[in-house]
Amino acid sequence: MKVILLMVMCCSIFSGCKSGPMIIAHRGNSSYAPENTMASVQSGWIVDADAVEVDVYLTSDGKIAVIHDGDTQRVSGEKLVVTESSYEQLSKLDVGSHKSWYFKNERIPLLEDVIASIPAGRKLFVEVKSSPQIVPYLKELFNNSPNRDRLVVIAFNKDVLDEVKKQIPDIPAYWLIGASKDSETGEILPYDTSLIDTALHAGFEGLNVNYGGLNEEFVALAHARGLEVYVWTVNYFEDAQRLRQYGVDGITTDRPADLSLLLKN
Repeated sequence: MKVILLMVMCCSIFSGCKSGPMIIAHRGNSSYAPENTMASVQSGWIVDADAVEVDVYLTSDGKIAVIHDGDTQRVSGEKLVVTESSYEQLSKLDVGSHKSWYFKNERIPLLEDVIASIPAGRKLFVEVKSSPQIVPYLKELFNNSPNRDRLVVIAFNKDVLDEVKKQIPDIPAYWLIGASKDSETGEILPYDTSLIDTALHAGFEGLNVNYGGLNEEFVALAHARGLEVYVWTVNYFEDAQRLRQYGVDGITTDRPADLSLLLKN
């Protein structure tokens, strides 16, 4: 397993320090290992993140591949469109060398392998990047997994989450929301509380928002209405500390080891 001694040390430091918001490793421990690979996922577990987040697409042959972009250019140097490629084609690509020679020959994993790696007491946040067409495949995979109760689905596309709640209603669903800016000043605008009403009406368990547009009042209102609030992507302690004071339920970060140490110790 491709890990460093520091991570093993961190694991022992973090154990027992579980107060505060959930720490979610963005694309795995992507500050250390290449994003959305088994190396980054395993590293996320080793540094004791409460959860790991990964991105998924449905391949042309009905497999669920773990990758962020719609094509493989950025992570492999070779361009294959994920939804138009078979998993056999995708699995031949080296998606580790762009990070470091140390991770040469890391491959695009299948979601089923990531799910199998989830330790007891942790969660996997599955961000769906493709269309609602993927949901029946997720349902089959989730229902056949002994780690089913450790799974969460997130998506920007509300139609995807609506379909999740129809087909696998007991799986928690969190709606991803990006921040908006004032067209004249460029300042980030606070979130409209109508998002809370929309999420409740859809039966979602919560919202997963860009932290820039969040304020304490929004978190309090969402909690009062029975919704959880998660934020992305937070890499600085000052921001994480402020969000903890707001009472957010979880923080997605590229630096899970650092934020766990600072927020939970």
